[in-house]
Amino acid sequence: MNRTNEDDEKKKKMNRSKPVDRYNGGGLYNFRLNICGSPKITKLRFHYIIKPFRLLFEQFPQNIRELKAMIDDHHSRCDLMAILESLQKYEDFYLDWSDSFIRSIQLCRPSMFTVNNKISNAPQHSQQMIDIETKDYCRDMVEEFAHSIQAFSNFQSSLHNRFHMIVKMQRNPHLIDYQTHFSIGMRQIFYDLYAKQRQLYYYYQLTYDLIAKNCQKFITY
Repeated sequence: MNRTNEDDEKKKKMNRSKPVDRYNGGGLYNFRLNICGSPKITKLRFHYIIKPFRLLFEQFPQNIRELKAMIDDHHSRCDLMAILESLQKYEDFYLDWSDSFIRSIQLCRPSMFTVNNKISNAPQHSQQMIDIETKDYCRDMVEEFAHSIQAFSNFQSSLHNRFHMIVKMQRNPHLIDYQTHFSIGMRQIFYDLYAKQRQLYYYYQLTYDLIAKNCQKFITY
């Protein structure tokens, strides 16, 4: 049986309507891969968007929860240097990830599909339309990310507020602005933890000084 153009078009439409399999942990992956029905673009979107986001969504809440537990545990002998090293490791990881987030947007905008891959007969998009599309795409991605960490309300709001500063821009929202604000938002999360760690260190220092002073009095008298 020979395939016809009509059959191909039907298959493309069916592919476009298929959502990505959701990760079984919060239903955060309702992304549609086949925007233009291209296997090449599907592969790109999976590699540069779905996989990194899945990694982030899976690891971020647990990482932060572990670090907070370490810092909050006043009754155990916390290794303050170990906490600092863990904070640095996670901060580096997520800031590196934010770079790939921006690259994925550059590679996988729908307008880039239609123009560069010649999948449709869509006219060349103006820079203004591409900027608007990119802004909307960033907003959607950030909404997904913010939802994934909503249990940590102060962390969620720090990212959310940063991005709304950009999303509300009416003209020329550049990718560098997204990169800058995303990195700032990520850093703010870790700075909050650093601040808490420093408070804990100060608490231990006061306790140590108080004990030392009392011990000295005991020895003196």
